[in-house]
Amino acid sequence: MASSGDTYVAMYKTFAETEVAISHLRDAGFQLKRLSVAGKDDGTDKHMASCYNTGQGLKYHAKSDSSWARIRDLLSGWGFFWSLDGGPMHVVGPLVQAIVAVQEGTGSIDGMSEFATALFGFVIPTDSIVQYEKALKNDQFLLCARGPLAELDHAHAILLETEPTNGTVHHEAANSGEIPDMTNNLGAVRTLR
Repeated sequence: MASSGDTYVAMYKTFAETEVAISHLRDAGFQLKRLSVAGKDDGTDKHMASCYNTGQGLKYHAKSDSSWARIRDLLSGWGFFWSLDGGPMHVVGPLVQAIVAVQEGTGSIDGMSEFATALFGFVIPTDSIVQYEKALKNDQFLLCARGPLAELDHAHAILLETEPTNGTVHHEAANSGEIPDMTNNLGAVRTLR
């Protein structure tokens, strides 16, 4: 599983907080193509969500679609995924490509969900992956930024204003690259909050 740099993950309680964080990073000149957002679709518990193609390209529709459309326009790539244990989830940004690669069989790890395996490919250690999956199940949002450590430290300084519930830098060099045991931490983590 190829990796390209370190990863910073910030957790937010609401979609609105996540949008504000993206705006702060954009205004500071952070390259938005290196950002990913993941979160549950808050409108699918009582309303139908759909992903379809009627000859005019792939379309998605749900109660919360207008909110997600704003960040889909800013970041590169999007996907709507459904897991039996986690329910519906939106993902926008490079994390989509990582999930799809796992689903297509290039880098899956036995015992890990596709989402967890994609995060592991982003140099995130297994104990943090468990924490992030739990946060998503509890309706929180993840904002992932990829890049050199100095840029991620700068992104963290910017995001402190947005008061994430957690902000953590995961270092590429510390990840051993071994297939993980979900009970072991294989990467170095620096929690900045």
